[in-house]
Amino acid sequence: MNGKAEQAAFYSNLASIGHGLANPHRLKILSLLCHGEKTVDRLATAIGQSLAATSAHLKVLRAAGLVTAEKRGRNVHCRLADAQ
Repeated sequence: MNGKAEQAAFYSNLASIGHGLANPHRLKILSLLCHGEKTVDRLATAIGQSLAATSAHLKVLRAAGLVTAEKRGRNVHCRLADAQ
């Protein structure tokens, strides 16, 4: 990759992270996940949002590389992404 392409990718990643942090519900989700893995159901209850709204917030956080999710049985378990 050339310098301009790398720079564009860097700014794109940074904008994605900024978008992930630009909502109080997403910040609350990140704060809750700092204390350990949680299911989507538990996160929804904790932030006072519907499952659909919480899932949408988690989609943004996953796209930003801040959160990972894993389906286990009927539940989706979320945790903070590992620092790289």
